[in-house]
Amino acid sequence: MTRVHGVCAVQPCSALQFSRSTSRNHNPVGDTGEQQPHSPRQFSAKISTGLSTIDNHLHGGFATGSITEVVGRAGVGKTHLAQQLCVLAATTSGGGAIFIDTENKLSLGRLNEIAVNRSRREKSSKATSDRSGDEDDGMSPDDIAQHVLENVTVRSFLSTKELLETLDVLRLEITDRNMQAETNSRLPVRLLVIDSIAAPI
Repeated sequence: MTRVHGVCAVQPCSALQFSRSTSRNHNPVGDTGEQQPHSPRQFSAKISTGLSTIDNHLHGGFATGSITEVVGRAGVGKTHLAQQLCVLAATTSGGGAIFIDTENKLSLGRLNEIAVNRSRREKSSKATSDRSGDEDDGMSPDDIAQHVLENVTVRSFLSTKELLETLDVLRLEITDRNMQAETNSRLPVRLLVIDSIAAPI
């Protein structure tokens, strides 16, 4: 798996660009340089976790426009849940994500794997429920994984100062990206992940 190292604090970049800059020989999504199609921008007030039990307790998932803190002991799966939310924000909620990685734990290889596996599962489920096979969005699991990575902006740093400076300008960055989303293929920001807020403090 490709692991994120280094800093992407001066110029924010997509997870796909960040992966290219940190990995010389590994390309997790097989980029062809072609612009990939994307799903219609249908927004939801909730972002599903992909786990029905948790979604039921949260009445549909994590509410957008709110702050949610996820707590638990080390190794329980908080970072994995955050990665899954990034995938589901792009594939089911019509929005991108900003992932602030203060612990250098974000694995782009794992993010790609989650996107590919979820896409295969959903296509299989759709094929089972609709045996006619007439409806197909034309995107392969690898296309969808690339679409997810292109819509996750990664910021990685370790100091409290860098975190606070980033939070100060985040509103402008989100506003700018959302305005750009109206005219290009990138999705507007629907999810902000800080993993974790306590690490640099």
